[in-house]
Amino acid sequence: RSRGLGDVYKRQALFTVAYFLLTYTMFKYFVLHEVVLSEYEIGFISTVFGAMSAKVNTIVDFFFGGSSKQNK
Repeated sequence: RSRGLGDVYKRQALFTVAYFLLTYTMFKYFVLHEVVLSEYEIGFISTVFGAMSAKVNTIVDFFFGGSSKQNK
């Protein structure tokens, strides 16, 4: 059975929220120095964030064009 577009949009919405929460946490840690994290937590968040960034780049390229699109 094929999943409907509603499921895809729900997953994308959850993914986007998680991505921005990680971004906010990293900003508070690295820039504002308001969050205290252990080395393990920093490593985990950085790894997950890196993997999510790759997916975000793929999504942005899909919707707005990217390296596969030649500018004329």
